[in-house]
Amino acid sequence: MPVCSGCGKESRNLRMCPFCFAEYPPQAGSSHRGGSAAGRRKAMAVHITWSPTMKRGVIGLIVVLGAGYMFINREPNIPTNEVVANILVAPMSVGEAAALVQRVKVAAKVDVRDADIAVTFPQALWSEKRSGQLAMAQQYARAVAIVEGKSRNITFYDPAGVLYARADAAGVVMVR
Repeated sequence: MPVCSGCGKESRNLRMCPFCFAEYPPQAGSSHRGGSAAGRRKAMAVHITWSPTMKRGVIGLIVVLGAGYMFINREPNIPTNEVVANILVAPMSVGEAAALVQRVKVAAKVDVRDADIAVTFPQALWSEKRSGQLAMAQQYARAVAIVEGKSRNITFYDPAGVLYARADAAGVVMVR
């Protein structure tokens, strides 16, 4: 440790005395002012040493957080050819139901044939998640039943024109 020539105290600081603020003379063979860029980076770097236990703990924490994220964001299992309870169970008034039916008529292709309705959803309204597709079909079928006072046979098609769900008096069934 250098000794200050002004006050005679020892200090771990290599550039100046922390007591009297006198600068130390540069030592022979070293340059604390200049030096190479690699030397300055090495001097400024914070050296952290991780024990094997810390490394395993961090890896374990990352694995647990990843598994939790996957568990929370997983999609519910929706069976095919079975009536599933409503995903969205919020009450719907007649006005809300009429507005939903009108919005779907404007945005999607709705064909009414006798007692049957065929709805082809465009890509803009299409949900990639299966639960979103089922919820969309259930909400529309429920809105039609509220507006008209009776359940109707409704077939739902994806943007490619492939049948994905049917609705009748029993409820909505995912076909694929």
